[in-house]
Amino acid sequence: MRIISYFGKGGGGLNDLKNLLLGSNKLELQKKFILFTLYRFQDLESIAHGVGFEYIYAIDKKRINIINELYANFIALIFLCKNFSRIYAILILMPHPLDIFIHFLKKLHNNNLSIYTIRHNPPGFIHVKSFLRNKFIVLIDNLNTRRSSRLFFFSKNVLTKFEQDPHFSQKCIFIGFGYNKFGSGVNLNLSLDSPVKLLFFGRILDYKGLDILLDALPLVKSNVKLTIAGVGITESDKIKIEKLGDKVDFFDKWITDNFADHLYSIANAVVLPYRSISQSGPLLSSIGYCVPVIGSNLPGVKEFISHGHNGLIIRSNTAFELARTIDEFCSDDLYKKLKINCINSIEEFSWEMVSKRLFEMID
Repeated sequence: MRIISYFGKGGGGLNDLKNLLLGSNKLELQKKFILFTLYRFQDLESIAHGVGFEYIYAIDKKRINIINELYANFIALIFLCKNFSRIYAILILMPHPLDIFIHFLKKLHNNNLSIYTIRHNPPGFIHVKSFLRNKFIVLIDNLNTRRSSRLFFFSKNVLTKFEQDPHFSQKCIFIGFGYNKFGSGVNLNLSLDSPVKLLFFGRILDYKGLDILLDALPLVKSNVKLTIAGVGITESDKIKIEKLGDKVDFFDKWITDNFADHLYSIANAVVLPYRSISQSGPLLSSIGYCVPVIGSNLPGVKEFISHGHNGLIIRSNTAFELARTIDEFCSDDLYKKLKINCINSIEEFSWEMVSKRLFEMID
């Protein structure tokens, strides 16, 4: 029995799982894998059944509270216990406390159980603001890394960090990354809007540099309009947004797939002034929608974005330099060039090829 385990509540890891399943559609893997999640995701359920994977979940996501969450973990533990003698390969997509038990199962199997882990972030990456919770997530991440038979990476930037450690270098396999999309929308408009539509998308965390973008906006000479979509805004950023008035639209809520699809379908550019990054879901979504990126001069951005080809790289992560780069972007000729290159290069990022590499290695 080969199991794909996902214990998260949503977010980028869930999108990666959906894309991996969709990408596996032509690989004839039916009945070889069981998908097990802590919570029920109806769209994931339909995708799993569509590609022929059995789908099992612990509880219905609609009834989440602390009691049901503990119950869900207990059900997951029972499932693993009942099936441990038949399980010989587990693919872990997101770190979770139950991973400790999975590694205990490996001991019961006399190490015949193969554990595969997809690593999204480099060692010690700060996942959440909570100090204790982040320490715990990093602990689980490290446990997965040490005990896994193979480590799979979407990003060469992240893989390089692990290859430097001789304990991990022989385990590392690059499988590539496909583009993300939230729906069927397309963005093929080759002319700039007036005002130029800028998008900042995703959970708002300090390292993503929204404050730099808000400081840059008053310095931009071109006619632009910024849309911010995501939860986690700070009070100081709220004050800056109020001062900017109608130059900013702000949606302080969890963004549905339909609304995300709409935002990417109308954006002229996605702005990513990250202070640090390993890989970025909003960036890969930009590729999927053929939207140029204005991004920081970081390896995790430059792995996918080439300056003057499918976006612009900010030379230094300051408000002045970001404003200068946005003004540079607001040229019809440059925009058309970037847009055409975005459209022509989309096939380089195929989830079908990513899935093929991943499942062939596990098989």
